[in-house]
Amino acid sequence: MTTVKSWLHRYREAWEEAEDIEQRITQTRLKYSRPSAISYSDMPKAHNQTDLSDYAVEMERYENMLIEKYKQCIGIEVEIYQMIDKVSAINERKVLRGLYIDGKKWQDIADDVPCVLRNVYRIHGRALQHLREILIKEGYDIR
Repeated sequence: MTTVKSWLHRYREAWEEAEDIEQRITQTRLKYSRPSAISYSDMPKAHNQTDLSDYAVEMERYENMLIEKYKQCIGIEVEIYQMIDKVSAINERKVLRGLYIDGKKWQDIADDVPCVLRNVYRIHGRALQHLREILIKEGYDIR
């Protein structure tokens, strides 16, 4: 059983994991782009040979991980959007999307809605309650 907030936070968490994989890809590219990382000699070596095949294998693993993580992000995003779209009040939908999908700050959401910041907190509370009711009705195990 999870809370509505933790159910919503899954998207941002998955996106952060994808960003971590992207960072690993960048680090791998840097690691293998240094001249000392590649063996340019035509002389055969018995061991400790570093060539571009190591790089290709490592990059392929990371790229496959990233593709799977992007698929997961899209699936979570679509699921969250579908549930948020069932919330009847447009301001509640704006607040939920802004916070949990777009990662906006509270003040930016207040400017978008538009209303004062204190009202955004109230709208957020109502939105969570309405979304909770929708998720329970849809069969999710939410408390």
